Amino acid sequence: MASERGWQRELKTPGERLASILGSPKFSDIELVFPIKHGSIMAHRVVLAMSSPVFEEMLYGSRAASKTLRICEDHPEAFAWMLGYIYCNSKSFPSLSLAIEVSRLADKYQMDALAELCSQYLENNLNEKNLAEIYNAAVTLKNPSLLRGCSQIVCSRTSTVLLEPNFVKLSQDALLHLLQTTLYVSSEVKIFRAVIAWSKYQIDKRNALSSEGALRQEIEPLLPHIRFLSMSTDEFVLHVMPSGVLTSDESTAILLAIKTSGSLHELPSICCSIKEKREQFDKSLIKRLQLPDVSKAGISSHTYSYEDHVLVANLRTSKTIHLHHVEYKALRISSMIATVRDPAKKVVAVYTSAGPTGVFERVITLHPGMLCSVTVSIVGRQQSALQRFTCNHDGVIFEGEQVTSCKSPIVLHYWHFSE
Repeated sequence: MASERGWQRELKTPGERLASILGSPKFSDIELVFPIKHGSIMAHRVVLAMSSPVFEEMLYGSRAASKTLRICEDHPEAFAWMLGYIYCNSKSFPSLSLAIEVSRLADKYQMDALAELCSQYLENNLNEKNLAEIYNAAVTLKNPSLLRGCSQIVCSRTSTVLLEPNFVKLSQDALLHLLQTTLYVSSEVKIFRAVIAWSKYQIDKRNALSSEGALRQEIEPLLPHIRFLSMSTDEFVLHVMPSGVLTSDESTAILLAIKTSGSLHELPSICCSIKEKREQFDKSLIKRLQLPDVSKAGISSHTYSYEDHVLVANLRTSKTIHLHHVEYKALRISSMIATVRDPAKKVVAVYTSAGPTGVFERVITLHPGMLCSVTVSIVGRQQSALQRFTCNHDGVIFEGEQVTSCKSPIVLHYWHFSE
């Protein structure tokens, strides 16, 4: 604090004067007492009450504290940070974990502006590595904005999230919420394995005896959210049955339901009745890559016939992508064909697109090492040339050859999910 005499004149603004009395006995009328090793701090009833209706009731209500207020349940460091926010308008969080603890206090003491500050910080710093920690808080606090942020991470990076070491640190409520959101996985086995790993971690954390019975008890609330019926019989036999979480009768009933279109009322109560696989592709997650301009490349041109006008040749990627459609507005396209070859250049699949949209009848999955060429049928004849290109888009390297044109770019519309 400024010197005792005339301290008000040395501090120019009300904010500076308020900050100067944080922790000071000057004008203080309440002592906040923390658990023994964390000591106590002097505070001011009116300042706390102006910040929180809960503090107002605690300090001026019918059961108001007299000289001391014991802070037994709150995280001491988070509470100290909150006092800095109240007195000094401090808004910088030193760590993610502290921001989560402060968000709990903001909810408890009904400090909406502070809750929003915490939520924004957590959303801005959310990623698959800290997802579990933030997801747990979002579910506990019922924070819709933060829950949406967590769900978006899960949707766009499902496989990465399921394999992340911290996945097992999700609370049961957070995991239940995750299992009910939209997940993009190639097989339900990935989800089952992640849930098994989570269950084993919970048992170990309690130092409980690990057994098939203990595993079943831990995983049982989650089983109705696993789509066993979307698995193949081989997947179920190889990955689910050896785990021991299902009884022999349950396994038999589920296997019969997978192999036949039998009546679902014969399924065990723990089995989800949904047979459809998880959604793999959501149009809202499509990425858009405009291939680099090669119109000024100094190469000789080649005249293509009506049948085999090439847009893209030998397209290859550094990571797996799923191509939805190819956009090119410079030509009057009547149809499009995509030919996919394996690393040995053997044709493994051919996809077609009728009409000018460039949307293929099936999504084209292109793994590293594979080659994709796109040809179109056009109205009229067109003189064109191919030029090599390389570009990096959202961590995926694209290489190949594309038609040169100064009229319109080629745009690839695709999905890429972190594996």
